[in-house]
This record gives sequence, structure tokens and C-alpha cells, in this order.
Amino acid sequence: MGTKQERANFYELLSLNSKENVGFEEIKKAYRSKALEYHPDVCSPSNREESTRNFVEIRKAYDTLSDPAS
Repeated sequence: MGTKQERANFYELLSLNSKENVGFEEIKKAYRSKALEYHPDVCSPSNREESTRNFVEIRKAYDTLSDPAS
């Protein structure tokens, strides 16, 4: 669980509008799109470190936003 600011940033990371009522399917679709873009296995070796950091943040955003308790 995060603060309102953290949650807003999570929506931003997944390119979602935090002011709209976003459902699980939209969150999952946005996560998959970003995961394909930033997954360390699909990036060039020179960008692997940055891609890994981005991917970890994207995964954290997905885990937080898709948890109904948060």
C-alpha cells in the first residue's frame, strides 16, 4: 500500500489516467504492454541495467494497483 502520490505515480508508470475508474483488465493490459517494452530479456545489453530498474518499478506498480486491498 502506498500514499496517494505513490499510487498516482504507479498509474503514470503504466500510462493510465488515475482520475478515471480503471479496472483490473485495463491495469493488466497496461502492465503487459510496458513489460514487453522494458523487460530486461528484450532490451539491448547496453540498456539492460536501466531496463531492469524500469521493469522492477513497473512490476511494483502492477502489484500495488492490482491488489484490491490497497
